[in-house]
Amino acid sequence: MVKLAGPTLQYALITDSYYVDSQNGDINLLNTCVGTYCMDHAGCQLCNFPPNCTYGQDVQINCSANSICLSPTSAKLMAKCRFCWQIDQDEQDCEETKHCMSWDTRPVRTACRAKPTVYCMGRRTFFKNVRCRWTNGYSWSKTLFLSITLGGFGADRFYLGLWKSAIGKLFSFGGLGVWTLIDIILIAVGYVGPADGVSKNSGSNRLGELKQVRILPVGGSDVIFDQPWSITEVKVHKSVENAVNINKTQRYIVSTMSYSHGLGNQMFEYAALQYYAMKHGAILLFPSDCLLRRAFKALQYVEYVEADELYDYVERNSESHIEAKACCSYLPDLPLPDRVSIVDGYFQSYRYFWPSFDGEIRKSFQFLNGVRERAVNVIKTYSNGRTTVGVHVRHGVDITWHSRNLQHGHLSAPVDYYQRAFSTIEEQYGQVVYLVVSDNISWAKRNLPDGNRTLYFIENTDREVDLAILSYCNHTIISTGTFSWWGAYLANGTTLYYKDWPKKGSQLEKMVDKRSYFIPTWKEL
Repeated sequence: MVKLAGPTLQYALITDSYYVDSQNGDINLLNTCVGTYCMDHAGCQLCNFPPNCTYGQDVQINCSANSICLSPTSAKLMAKCRFCWQIDQDEQDCEETKHCMSWDTRPVRTACRAKPTVYCMGRRTFFKNVRCRWTNGYSWSKTLFLSITLGGFGADRFYLGLWKSAIGKLFSFGGLGVWTLIDIILIAVGYVGPADGVSKNSGSNRLGELKQVRILPVGGSDVIFDQPWSITEVKVHKSVENAVNINKTQRYIVSTMSYSHGLGNQMFEYAALQYYAMKHGAILLFPSDCLLRRAFKALQYVEYVEADELYDYVERNSESHIEAKACCSYLPDLPLPDRVSIVDGYFQSYRYFWPSFDGEIRKSFQFLNGVRERAVNVIKTYSNGRTTVGVHVRHGVDITWHSRNLQHGHLSAPVDYYQRAFSTIEEQYGQVVYLVVSDNISWAKRNLPDGNRTLYFIENTDREVDLAILSYCNHTIISTGTFSWWGAYLANGTTLYYKDWPKKGSQLEKMVDKRSYFIPTWKEL
């Protein structure tokens, strides 16, 4: 591992980029160098930098081919002493990102790679925070202007290359104004963009240099501790270095918990990291702004570090950052070779904790008193001692209007699914009380079949309270997504789920292993 002491680099070895295989978790060397002239590509070489070289210093390095290559297979070269993540902007190519919004001032995280002619220490693929911008000549402000002035004729969508919907908009006169108004809103907030992929991070130099695009699970919002209840006070370390130096024999797993701000997504990530912590005898280091603190009393095996300091530490040590990008795979043997490992990922599989560590995970996910009291009050108000069934309806704009999420395979459960679920519940339990929570409660009110049923639609509550309500019900009808998944898991009763998620033939369907995602005792409809 490369060590840094002030501005001086103690020792280093350049290697090509490594990745975590989504199927078995093995770390593999990218095998793109075999049969080539390796000395023409820095990523196909192993280079020794002199010990104690100083950042920015010109030094001589000895390089040799790290694969089966054509001659020559060794060389002595001059290079600057620096990590790959320290190289200049024009020396790297960064991944296009389609999930960022060009209007947003907040940075997004993207993968970058040192160019073939650049020699540097550490992993050649690294991560950095960049700002979004539109590319290929598209202008967000121009699109918004066209939408406001000529949107009724479809000018905004013609400009973005969305010609099919533009024709429909033109001949319907902007949906008599309704479509035009909706488009103004969707363009303003970044949900509608160019047909070839809206946004690209500002760290990339050329469009299309790297084709891999990471689409995050949807849901969530910014981490803001403005909840109307008290959270658990915790000790916060000033830095990762301070935390790990308290006990130099203790192992640590550092995580940004930043793959998604969705509450259910973060619960999955924590559950898997708890598994790794138990397996390796490690302590988890999370940023102090981890949103799970808004919901739960105390997560086991977790200590906290000042958020900005932890993010800086991860960026400085990006060459050792292990990431599991596949959303729903089980990686039981993820290798953690270092005393301090950096791990992030989706880890959306029950197999990390059920049934072996069911008790441990339930102990961690104990709701804060303020959350619990609000949820219990709702249950008592509406149940009148009868059996309660929590119903989650996911029908927000992120999966009903967001074209890229829809193309990726996200979808909402249809009305007939809820009809069948109600009938199934009533056949087994008779007359029950349904408590409905939703990210679009007005849609749920208009569309859920009531008949002679007792349905209560819970409004104006925080998402932590919504999750607690689901978890305190006797049984659960879940929607698509991880939020209601966890509500059902914590409720531990009969659970019904929509079997046709993700969309058939989609990229998301290829990523999801349903056998590892849906607990076997749950019933599909």
